[in-house]
Amino acid sequence: MLNLEHFHHITNEVASVEKTRDFYVTLFGFEEVRRPKLNCHGAWLDGLGLHLHLIEAANIDEFEKRKSLRLEEFSRQVPFVDHFAFLAHDLDKIEQMLKSLQVMKPLSLSSLLFPLSSDPFV
Repeated sequence: MLNLEHFHHITNEVASVEKTRDFYVTLFGFEEVRRPKLNCHGAWLDGLGLHLHLIEAANIDEFEKRKSLRLEEFSRQVPFVDHFAFLAHDLDKIEQMLKSLQVMKPLSLSSLLFPLSSDPFV
């Protein structure tokens, strides 16, 4: 077994770093942290015990095609596709907030865990 401390980060390719950053900061309380100068546009966020790296897509048209295919597959295969989920206690409030922001179609929230199928920019 490898001698590892913990899972460090997830990297997501996004259509808009700014909009995605605002989504995670506003909705989930993530904080932007210092990011070294790299050869692509991005942001690093910390929150809820996660470290999230956002990288802006170089080709938006190709990115949108991949996103559409992922969402189509997700809707058919839940929970057997890549996703992450949050533990929460007031699912009615969360569902109302997601609907009011019109950022995503919430899945059925039937337990304390709710999967985030896609933020609006991934």
